[in-house]
Amino acid sequence: MTYIQNNIGKNDEVVKVATINKLAIAPAIVWIFILLLLAGGVGLLIGLIILAVSLARVYSTHLGFSRKKIIGKSGVLSTNAIDAPLNKVDNVSVSTPLFGRVFNYSTLSINTGASIIKFNYIKDVEFFKQALLDAIDKYEKEKMKEQAEELMRMRNT
Repeated sequence: MTYIQNNIGKNDEVVKVATINKLAIAPAIVWIFILLLLAGGVGLLIGLIILAVSLARVYSTHLGFSRKKIIGKSGVLSTNAIDAPLNKVDNVSVSTPLFGRVFNYSTLSINTGASIIKFNYIKDVEFFKQALLDAIDKYEKEKMKEQAEELMRMRNT
């Protein structure tokens, strides 16, 4: 089971999981070659450390949402996590670095009012963002419908 599946409720289901672009390690590989040319063996060692950190960041990033909440985690030693109801998401924004444009990945920032959590290396981020915004709208409409039905029940009793 994935991190997302492990953290949803019993009566909930995963709607979408973000795809993490493995090509996000490409800049680290470029750095290996640059450092190797500039500093030889020491440069190679530094480049390999940069590569290891990039791999850890890529493989420790998980993001998805269910019908009711958004769930995500990133980081190995220092982690950031989100587990919030969809109606608590205030803003979703996207930023794309130079290498992200080349290799099709971006950073997705999710603002819940209490915090802003950034998820790096999201592939096809605009599709994920739109699906998330659609799920938020659907969730809010369902909540309003439930509230209206409850008011009607209270009024009829």
